[in-house]
Amino acid sequence: MSKSQGIQPDPRKVFVIHGRNEAARKAMFAFLRSLHLEPIEWSEARSLTGHASPYIGDILDAAFKHATAVVALFTGDDEARLRPQLLGTGEKEEPLTPQARPNVLFEAGMAMGRNPQRTIFVELGQLRGFSDIAGRHAVRLTDNPKHRQELAQRLLDAGCTVNMKGTDWHDSGDFDNALMKSV
Repeated sequence: MSKSQGIQPDPRKVFVIHGRNEAARKAMFAFLRSLHLEPIEWSEARSLTGHASPYIGDILDAAFKHATAVVALFTGDDEARLRPQLLGTGEKEEPLTPQARPNVLFEAGMAMGRNPQRTIFVELGQLRGFSDIAGRHAVRLTDNPKHRQELAQRLLDAGCTVNMKGTDWHDSGDFDNALMKSV
C-alpha cells in the first residue's frame, strides 16, 4: 500500500520537475526555501511511495499528492531540430535549438494531466517550444525581481503558503549563473 493514499497536500511542499542542469535545480530549491517553502527532493519522493523499488510513475504520483504545487523547470539541457526529410512544404531547416529533456516534458505532462491548476511551467533561457503547450502561459525566469515576484505569485495562486516578508527571496538562487553553466 502506498504511503500517499488519503494524504492532503502540504501547502509548504513543492515538487520540482527538472533536467540535468544541477545549477538550475539548486537555484530553484534555494529560491523556494527563501520563500519558506519545502521542495521535495527525488529521494524523498521515492520514499513517499512506501516501496524500495517503485515505478517512476508511482514516485511522481506520490510527489504530486504530497505537494501543493508542481514546478516544471524547463532548461535547455538537450538540443533538437526536426530532421530534414520530415520538413513540410515551405518549412526551412532550423539549427539545433536548446530543449528540455524528454523526461521533463513527460513529467510536466503528467503533472498537467493530474492537476493543471497546481502546475507551474517555468522556462530558464531560450528554449525550443513544443506545440502541445502553445497558449499555456509560462514564467520566463531570470534573476530580475519582477520574474521572481511572478513565480512567487504563481505559487500563491497554486495554494502554497508563500512568505515574502523580508528581501532574501529577491536574490536567493542564482538563475542567471545557472543559465550560463548550461550554455
